[in-house]
Amino acid sequence: MISQIYAISQPLTLGLFRRWIALSCTVLMLAGCASTRSSSDRQHGRLIAQHTQKSESFDGFYNVYQVHLTILKPEVRLALVDRLAEAQHWERQKLNFEREKAIQEMSSQSQVFMSFYSPRAEINDWTQPNSIWRVYMTHNGVRYEGRVQKAPFRKPDIPFLFPHTNRFTSDYLISFNLPSRSLAEGATAITITSSAGESEFQF
Repeated sequence: MISQIYAISQPLTLGLFRRWIALSCTVLMLAGCASTRSSSDRQHGRLIAQHTQKSESFDGFYNVYQVHLTILKPEVRLALVDRLAEAQHWERQKLNFEREKAIQEMSSQSQVFMSFYSPRAEINDWTQPNSIWRVYMTHNGVRYEGRVQKAPFRKPDIPFLFPHTNRFTSDYLISFNLPSRSLAEGATAITITSSAGESEFQF
């Protein structure tokens, strides 16, 4: 009787052991992936933070607006491409195409990502033809007026690319007729101004 019980329980024990081994391997693989993504998240977050500045405007105790500007120097612009490639597992051909596209755009213009929030919806009119806002970049004493458009990223991707954003912000891309490589030398200031307030950012 004892030998019969042992014979029956042995394959069950081996089966459970094999399942335990498979589960352990899966957990270790997932932990490794999570660790790699976590490290990548921290590295990307530091890069964005180094190139981002914040400004707030108040009317007494009331917040008029809050704005973050991220200057998209070449290393930041290419990091955004690589970030999406990592998340979406792009093939090498697509990655090369998107990087080359970014490099071509940077050869003729500089860009700034802006996240904007105001409890006053009427002043969040950045893309309207008669917008109250103007934005200027001053680089080495020369002023360039910016062109504002909606950020060309899918809404769910924006916090992944720019961790300081949230669902309450409106996100824009501002372009200036100055090659991005020029930003590597000299001082750069960006001014946003309107009847609702003015903020200046030094990069």
